[in-house]
Amino acid sequence: MNTNQIKCFITVAENNSFSKSATKLFLSQSTISKNISRLEKELGFKLIDRSHKHIKLTNKGSYFYQIIKPIAQKLDDTISDLRENSLSLTLGFTDTPTESKFLPKAIDQIGQLNHVSVNVEVIDPNTPTGLINLLREKYLNILCFEEDAFYNAKDIKFLPLKKMGFSVMLKRKDSLHNKKVLNFKDVKNRQIILWSSKKVLPSIKKLSFRLANENNINYTKKYDFMTIASKVKSDAKIGIIPDILADKNDPDFIYIPLNSDVTYYFGIAYNRELDNRPYFQRVLNIIKNSANAFLNDK
Repeated sequence: MNTNQIKCFITVAENNSFSKSATKLFLSQSTISKNISRLEKELGFKLIDRSHKHIKLTNKGSYFYQIIKPIAQKLDDTISDLRENSLSLTLGFTDTPTESKFLPKAIDQIGQLNHVSVNVEVIDPNTPTGLINLLREKYLNILCFEEDAFYNAKDIKFLPLKKMGFSVMLKRKDSLHNKKVLNFKDVKNRQIILWSSKKVLPSIKKLSFRLANENNINYTKKYDFMTIASKVKSDAKIGIIPDILADKNDPDFIYIPLNSDVTYYFGIAYNRELDNRPYFQRVLNIIKNSANAFLNDK
């Protein structure tokens, strides 16, 4: 069994075609077929059912693909790192006020490391593919956001940095602006807009329940922060948003903590495979230390 055989099998399994696989690998169809046949002979079982017009994996072939795919990817990554003695990362930046306070400094420090390069991709937290898939598909390697955006994703590792909650977003001249903390009863008779991602996070579900079912408070949901800001500014409404979206230096709004038991952790999410990559722990520590320096001052 060799890496060429494995690569041929994985490519055919993912493309369901010998011809497409041949084009991708710059090999002839016969070479690919021979590699897979030799692999099957060594394994002692068939991987591909060739009795049909279209390529179809056998049951054992499907299981073998699920096992060998991540192993092959890790092998490729390791060889690449050892050859180049470097680490290349793509860091996702959702442009929240919290991130903006510490991430640029961290990126600058990472850029000064030898053998490490970092590319920054500005992303929308409401991206249709979802933050989890951006990490799984390796479009991104690492990003900072709420932990509950990655719940049940066992292949994604999350390093918590700080427990956070929600804030009430008000115009600076709002009648509630002098309060240090707001309770549900303080906002009961107000028109409320609750921030929510398109894929509703567990913390938002829990807060929605607290508002509607336990306190009989009416609200509407919006996933666009700019829409919420516009409504609060012009229509005398108030917003309820995660603390990571609250900019304490905003000249137009004031953000007052909401007294609620609904919390979440803000932190760093990344694919577990990175734990074993050269230099990654140094990168992780830079982001963690930079974030903690800011978060501990809040």
